[in-house]
Amino acid sequence: MDPKTLKDIMTKEVVSVSPETSLFDAAKLLYKNRFNGLPVVDGIGALVGILTEYDLVNIDSAIHIPTLQRILRRLALEKDGIEKEFETIAALKVAGVMNDDPLTLKETATLEEAVTAFTQHHRVNPIPVVDAQKRLVGIVSRSDLVKFFIDFPAKKPRITPPGPRLSEAAVGAMVEKSVSLLEDKILLFQSTISTADQAILITDIDAKIIYANKAWERLSGYSMDEILGKHPNDLWGGHMPKEFYDKLWQTIKTEKKPFVSQVKNVKKDGTEYWQDDYITPILDEKGDIRFFMSIEPDITDKKQKDQFREEFISIIGHQLRNPLKSISWMVEWLGKSSAISDEDRRKIEEIYKENKSLASFVEDLLVLSRVGKNTLSKEKFDLKVEIEAIVGEVKQANPRVEFVFEAEGADFSLTTNKPMAMQIFVNLIYNAAEYSDKGAGKVEISLQLKNGEYIFSSHNNGPDIAEEDRPKIFSKFFRSDVAKEMKKGGTGLGLFIIKSICDNFGWQIWFESSAGHGTTFYVKMPVSSQMINDKF
Repeated sequence: MDPKTLKDIMTKEVVSVSPETSLFDAAKLLYKNRFNGLPVVDGIGALVGILTEYDLVNIDSAIHIPTLQRILRRLALEKDGIEKEFETIAALKVAGVMNDDPLTLKETATLEEAVTAFTQHHRVNPIPVVDAQKRLVGIVSRSDLVKFFIDFPAKKPRITPPGPRLSEAAVGAMVEKSVSLLEDKILLFQSTISTADQAILITDIDAKIIYANKAWERLSGYSMDEILGKHPNDLWGGHMPKEFYDKLWQTIKTEKKPFVSQVKNVKKDGTEYWQDDYITPILDEKGDIRFFMSIEPDITDKKQKDQFREEFISIIGHQLRNPLKSISWMVEWLGKSSAISDEDRRKIEEIYKENKSLASFVEDLLVLSRVGKNTLSKEKFDLKVEIEAIVGEVKQANPRVEFVFEAEGADFSLTTNKPMAMQIFVNLIYNAAEYSDKGAGKVEISLQLKNGEYIFSSHNNGPDIAEEDRPKIFSKFFRSDVAKEMKKGGTGLGLFIIKSICDNFGWQIWFESSAGHGTTFYVKMPVSSQMINDKF
C-alpha cells in the first residue's frame, strides 16, 4: 500500500531519553547515532520534551558554541580549568536544557501536514509523532520525507497515490529550507574553528589538506593557498621517528580512534616548534572515514621548560649520586668500628637509612628525566630470562618470602629500551615481596602470551589496597598508610615511574586487590606481528 500518513513513513523504533538522563550521555547518543534530536519521555512512555542539536548550540542553553570555543582556547592552558568546565557540563540533566513544549504530529497526519510543519518551523528537526494519549509512537525527520520523495516515484512512476498530494510549492519550500539549514550549520562550524585560538587542520583520508584555520597559518607561516591539497610532511611535518607515524596511522586509519601525542614540526622559515597532537577521524553514517581533524596547540615554550627541567634534574642527580655513594661507604665503615657506643651506632644506622632513601630518590629522579625521550635506544632481549634473573635477585634479598615463577612458552622476545623496561619489572617484583604477608609471604609471578600480547602479573598475599587509595595508587609521591607501615623510607615515586614508562611504551598497567586475596599488578605488552611470526 502506498504511504498516506506519517504512520507509513515514520521511524517506529525510536531512541529516547528520560528527563534525568545526563546531558553528556544524551549528547553522546546524538553524536554516535548522527541524530538531530532525541525525544524525552517519562516512565509510562509519554512525551515530555525533546532535546535537539539546536538546544545544545543555542546561546541561551547550558552548552553552546561559545563554551566550545572556550574549551578549544584552553586546551593548552591549565588542566584543572578544563576539568572544572567538563565537571559543570557533566552534572547537567536533559530536563534543564530540553524543549518541554515540543512541536508534535499525530500518526494520522498527512505528508503535506508534515511538510508544512517543517517549512514553518525550519529549526525543528525531527518531530515526535504521538498517539491520542500523547504517548511517543514514532519520529519523523526531513530525511524521512526526502527518502520517500526519492524512493516513491521510482517504485510507482505512473501511479498517482490517492489522498492528499504534495504541491510543488511545498516541496520546493522544504528543499529551500533544508539547504538554508545546512548552510547555517556550515557557517556555524566555520565560524567556530576559524576564530579558535588553537591551530586546527582538516585533511582527506589520504592526509591531503582541505582546510586550515587562521591560527594554523600564523603558527606554520604558510598561507592557505600554499598548503591546500598538499601533505603535511611535504610542508612542516616528517620530523618524528618512523615508529611515531606508524602508530599514528594505525590508530586513526585502521582502528578509527583518536590519536594523542606531541609532535615536532618546522615552520616555513625553518624554525622548529612543538605541538600537542589531537587527531580525530570523522566518520560517516556507515562508519567509513571521511576526514581527519587535527587540533594542535603550540607547546614550544612548555617543551623548552620541560627540557630545562629534565636537564636540571639529570645534572643535579648525577652530581649527587657520587657523594651519596661515598657517604654510604663511610657510614658503613664507621658502623663496623668497635670503638663507638651503642647510641652512636644507632645514630649511624639512622644516617645510613636516610642516605639510602635519598640515594633511591635521586635514582628515581634520574629515571623520570629519561621517560618520554624518543632518543632511547632499543634492543631485542628475552623477557623471560630477564624476569628469572630479577626473581632470583629479589628472592635473595627476601629469603623468608616464597617465590613462584611460571612462564607459558619458550620464547618471550621483546624489542624496546631494556633499562626502562627492567625498571618496571624490578619495581613490581620487589614491591610484591616487600608488601607480602609478614608471617608467610608468598609472591607469584606469571608471564604468558595471549592474543598477540605478553601478559605479566605479579601477585602477593599481603594486605589489600584500601578502596579510597586505589584511584591515587599511580600518583606522584603517594604512599598509603599501609605502605608507610610496612616499608619505611619509600619515595612514593615507584608506581608513578612505572605508569609513566608503560604509558610511554604504549603498554597497559592495572591492578586487582581484595581483602584476603592480596594484590596483583598486571602489565600488557603488545607484540608485533613479526615477533609473533618468529615464534611459530
